[in-house]
Amino acid sequence: VAASTFAAAPALSRVAVAMSASGSAGASTLASGAPLAAGGPAVTLNDGRAMPLLGLGTWKSKPGEVKAAVKHAIKSGWRHIDCAAAYKNEGEVGEAIAESIAEGTVAREDLWVTSKLWNSDHAAHQVPQACAKTLADLKLDYLDLYLVHWPVT
Repeated sequence: VAASTFAAAPALSRVAVAMSASGSAGASTLASGAPLAAGGPAVTLNDGRAMPLLGLGTWKSKPGEVKAAVKHAIKSGWRHIDCAAAYKNEGEVGEAIAESIAEGTVAREDLWVTSKLWNSDHAAHQVPQACAKTLADLKLDYLDLYLVHWPVT
């Protein structure tokens, strides 16, 4: 796999993640050549928690492939996983997260997991059920961030 370069916010410059042809993780570095810590650049929130600024998006991930992609990302140091009920793959993403935790690759508290509430579940009585389904699919006890996917009425 060739090295990929991700454009980020201007303050982040560019982040390059290199992987060898065998699929094993290579060194992650900032454009300046400085090593990138697991999770990459982060912002500290007012409660003291750090939110990674870069994350693996799981939209349009092919069924049967997203699990391997998430596991590889976690093994490579990515700590922010972005998902949504509308992507229809949270079950597979959850398997990858659960296996990565069980294998000792990462602790749950070292991950930042974002998911999103879909348009059909905006009614106040639907939100808890939708969130519970997302948590069950992801095999998690909590989300770090739960967004309204598209704020429409």
